Amino acid sequence: MSDERRLGEHLGRALDRILHDLTDIPAPRVEPSDWQDWPGAESACLWAPDGSGTGVWLDTALPPAEQVVHLADQVQEWAVEELCAARRPTNWPRCPEHPDNHPMTPVVVDSRATWCCPRSGRAVVEIGRLPGDDAARESS
Repeated sequence: MSDERRLGEHLGRALDRILHDLTDIPAPRVEPSDWQDWPGAESACLWAPDGSGTGVWLDTALPPAEQVVHLADQVQEWAVEELCAARRPTNWPRCPEHPDNHPMTPVVVDSRATWCCPRSGRAVVEIGRLPGDDAARESS
């Protein structure tokens, strides 16, 4: 019996943007899930290559930029755990102002989901637009 569930529209759109920014981390396997039963929630599980997984969700009642920021925060937690397990630096996405100190933080700035430096507060780049190696991303 095949599982025909699909990601919710809001979750899929937000997750595509965030996963685009995973340039140094293998993207997780994403499976739709209904683990979050909050009214208006869309949820999924992220699965790492080692078989570990974590649930992520968003509230569809939030404005779109807030949906992306809420989900980016959860994906960032997943990424940090993956990097830690691989004994790699856990500051994803790396802050260009302080690349050896901390990751950027997802924040809504001017109605846009944005990666910001948590120290200076400077908006660095819109989520989903981190520069990276698109060819490497497509081959993974």
